[in-house]
Amino acid sequence: MAIDLHEYKTLYLKTSQDLVELLQKSLGVLSTTSLDAEATSEAHRAAHSLKSQSMVMGYMQIGLSSRALEILLAKIKQKELVPTSELLDEMHKTVVAISRSLAEIKSHKPEVTMSESIETLERISHMPLRA
Repeated sequence: MAIDLHEYKTLYLKTSQDLVELLQKSLGVLSTTSLDAEATSEAHRAAHSLKSQSMVMGYMQIGLSSRALEILLAKIKQKELVPTSELLDEMHKTVVAISRSLAEIKSHKPEVTMSESIETLERISHMPLRA
């Protein structure tokens, strides 16, 4: 028997918006001169949760862009990637695009295509973010 995921859409939209707000707050705390380990960890967890929830609900664009953020934040957290201001700006733009996409979904429209954001993050970080 198939599960009707529409029952979960309202809950998804609420929790996803909360995760987006946490991502925005955490990315706002990060700076290229003094990384905040707690903010990095919070942002990483939020990106991971947003990725997982979005994939389960079938919102692949949000899921893939959240996955890209999750990978970058993990590398920053492990001190394998130094976040430049350009990278942090693009990460913030990606979170804004995710928020816009959630608003579209809430209005019963298709999610926003995020491939350009992911490509820009790949270019800036010199890392492949799509598998």
